[in-house]
Order: sequence, then structure tokens, then C-alpha cells
Amino acid sequence: MAEKEWHLVCRECDGSGFRFVKNAGLKSEAFGAPEWARDGKSIFCHDLDNIYQIDLGWNVLKKWELAKILTDASMNGGDRFSVSPDGKALLMDVDCGSEHERKNWDGPQPAIEKLEPQR
Repeated sequence: MAEKEWHLVCRECDGSGFRFVKNAGLKSEAFGAPEWARDGKSIFCHDLDNIYQIDLGWNVLKKWELAKILTDASMNGGDRFSVSPDGKALLMDVDCGSEHERKNWDGPQPAIEKLEPQR
């Protein structure tokens, strides 16, 4: 957290070379669930409305609107991504919007959605 906004930080394995990856034009929440892409040169993250694939210069490589890819679900700041070993699928932890009858469960029920970034 810096200047009242979340930022990603890059550094070398030994701790040297610390630098912020600044949020250039995306919402300050765009750092939700950062996950390395299999190319090792970009990351996936979200801002609660969109999923982004960005490079380390914070250039948007791809953008997906959540409203167009999720059916009756949304994301929150605690939701995470997982990239498949071959890099062809992104699994997303999401919140279902439909009502549920789970005993002693407060809030939306969790679900997993799949995005195929190459499509």
C-alpha cells in the first residue's frame, strides 16, 4: 500500500532492485489476485470488473469484462487465479450470485470458473 492505493512490487530474488509497478490508468483495485502467466513476462490481475493480462511495464496485453464471461457470479478482493501448467486456462475463484440453502453459511457461495485466455 502506497499513497492510499495498492501496488505491485518487483524485486530480485535476493531482495535488491525493489520497484513499484505503478498503476498506469487502471483502477487502484486492479491488483487483485496477481498471478504470473506461464510466459514469465506478464501477470493476470483483476479490478472487480475486468480481468487483465499485463506486462511488467503495466501495458495491458488483454482485457476481459467479467460481466461478459461470468454467468451469475462476481469477484471480490479475496478471489484468486490459478494458471494451468500449459498456460491455456485460467481458473478463477468467484462468488455465485444465486441464492443458496447452505446451513450456517453467510454470504455468496464460492465457485470456480474457467477462462481460456487464448480464445
